[in-house]
Amino acid sequence: MARLLACDWDAREVRLLSAEIRSGKVVSAQAVCARIETRAQTEDDEREAIVAAIRKAAEGLGKQRSKTIVGIDRRYVETVELTLPPARDAELPQLVRTQVLGELTSVGENDPIDFLPLDADTGQSRRVAAFALVGASGEQVHSVLSQAGLVCAQLVFRPVANLLAVCENVAPTSGAVLTVVPFHCEADIAVYLQDRIVCWRTIRIPEGDAEQFRNRLAVEVCRTAAAAQHHLEEGRGIDRVVVFGDERDSATPIDELRQSFRCEVVLIDPLEELVESADRKSLAVGRFAPLVGMLRREVSGASQPVDLLHPRRPPRPANRRRRSALAAAAASFIVLLFAYQTWAQLAERDEEISQLAQRRQQLDGLLDRAAKPRKTARAIEQWLATDICWLNELRTLSAEFPSAREMTIARLTAGQGQGKGGIIDLQGAARTADGVREMEQNLRGPFDEPRSRNIYQREAGGPFGWHFETSLFVPKRERPAMPTASGTATRSH
Repeated sequence: MARLLACDWDAREVRLLSAEIRSGKVVSAQAVCARIETRAQTEDDEREAIVAAIRKAAEGLGKQRSKTIVGIDRRYVETVELTLPPARDAELPQLVRTQVLGELTSVGENDPIDFLPLDADTGQSRRVAAFALVGASGEQVHSVLSQAGLVCAQLVFRPVANLLAVCENVAPTSGAVLTVVPFHCEADIAVYLQDRIVCWRTIRIPEGDAEQFRNRLAVEVCRTAAAAQHHLEEGRGIDRVVVFGDERDSATPIDELRQSFRCEVVLIDPLEELVESADRKSLAVGRFAPLVGMLRREVSGASQPVDLLHPRRPPRPANRRRRSALAAAAASFIVLLFAYQTWAQLAERDEEISQLAQRRQQLDGLLDRAAKPRKTARAIEQWLATDICWLNELRTLSAEFPSAREMTIARLTAGQGQGKGGIIDLQGAARTADGVREMEQNLRGPFDEPRSRNIYQREAGGPFGWHFETSLFVPKRERPAMPTASGTATRSH
């Protein structure tokens, strides 16, 4: 059975949450706290007071060694929100470190820097929240843990741990969730949208009575909600307000917030499913929210989103010697493989060439035998493209032609014209020149552009003294249906 210990502290109190883990589940848990008794004048005094409070709180947890996760607040961490150029997730560690070192002069080259992406990799500019444990603060934290006998395995920024508590205790929603975690003379206020932080604040509240604390905290919560609108999409607001605590905690501004917000305002006890009710009576349960978030995350097997003990780092450069050796071996293998494949392919191609030569001879014989039918077929197609039913055309010409008393035809020639269609050339005699013009007018409908090239008069021509030469252009027409033996009509193609 494994044991986990989550620890954090503020200016007035140390909190510990110990849990027994079996098969990925919390079997039992115990929460304790101890007041930090100090009138610190120096950092050494403050450190000694925190160490004493941790030892006092840990007295009731036994001596069994456990993996320890520590949450640290805003006092120890420098934070900055960065806008980076489009980059893949693997490129962010180096970009974030370079930007932080350029913007925060208090951060040293060796100080741990971690970050939390605020958006996904969409090919656009990237927004990240960066966190740095500055040298002196880092030394103080590690000194406290060392003197208290705790072996720190992970170091988590407290507002991020609050996000984990929200994920564990609040039903998923597509809208924004505003969370409030009150502590002694301070509070963590944050807005989360699904699984990312939109904005967060750790506010200090001067000492006073419980009513003053609640009123001041309610005002700061409303300010945070207004500021968050700049980071949310247009038309999206706060869908839910979550306050970690219970009704016994006089510092919980649940009534004031319900009057200020139209959305749902809920009060959640983060220890309700872990610690027995009798053991929670003496605790300000809301202050354990970040510890519950860190513990639940560790039990699930997932890594902490922000770990200043093991921050994200750029990928290590590959070992050049090893890479060169691997490259040489790969090159040798590729050469041998290429040589074998070339030989195999040449042998295969020779066989294919032999088979294709035989196949070509067979196909050449087929093409020679098919040449004459193809030539005949092309000739038939050309004939069909210009085929004209001359009997129908002559019938039409006879029906539209003037009577024999007015005009006679001495010669008629019919043949294929240019393109599709045909041409009819007429040579004949008429009684009058107007009769020739009338003949052209009558034939203009069924034939295209009748033209008389030559009209002249002969004195010895008798009653038909006017001679003419006329050309008729026959358009390509659809053949009429022809009767079959059964009596039905078919079309000739």
